[in-house]
Amino acid sequence: MPSNPDLLTPQQFEQYAAEWQKIASGAGGPALERCFAAPGHGRRTYASLPVQHLVWLVSTVGIVYVRTRFLAIAHDDRPTRFALALFATDAEGKRLSAYYLADAEDEGSALHQLPATQVPHSLVKTWLHNWTAAPAITPALFATGYGPLRGYTFELGDFLEPLFAAQPFGDQTLRVSFGLHEYYPTEGPLTQTFGLVLRIHDPKKLDGSGSSDPFFDMSSPCPPKC
Repeated sequence: MPSNPDLLTPQQFEQYAAEWQKIASGAGGPALERCFAAPGHGRRTYASLPVQHLVWLVSTVGIVYVRTRFLAIAHDDRPTRFALALFATDAEGKRLSAYYLADAEDEGSALHQLPATQVPHSLVKTWLHNWTAAPAITPALFATGYGPLRGYTFELGDFLEPLFAAQPFGDQTLRVSFGLHEYYPTEGPLTQTFGLVLRIHDPKKLDGSGSSDPFFDMSSPCPPKC
């Protein structure tokens, strides 16, 4: 029997989500930067979830959506860090699963509703580069017309598609990479907004990136789709 995954209690989820809202709604400064700071130098670029935990998540009876929520986790012996909670909901948004924790790894390095599909590698590389090249992490990167970003909502297919590339299941992980979508909104200058990109990472693959599998990122922002 596999070991139990890292699960958050509802109380922990509410606490960490509220802390994220507090930091993302602030005036910026070191608190937001520290959430994404990798030890030593650089910036955290992805969170990860073991493939077996992903299998449990998408196996939830009645699942229609996978919702990701942004967290700011603080412990006495560690600085506050960014993380993700993933959970399954039905079509009405009722939570059906536990809260699975996807921690941001220590390695440094347009908001439209769209159907689930593969994203071209060159486009994703642009988003990922925008994140690593950003001179500073500011609240503006998490701002929308509905308020600060709290997370993203994915169609179930966005998580099932990567699993096809992961068979047979083993040591792979789901990497949720951080990117910046760059676009012109209805008014104002060119804007950058934080987004998530899904990809299976297989440590046994030898192409240098751990994967040649496709990227998926067809999520809807929360708010408004929460």
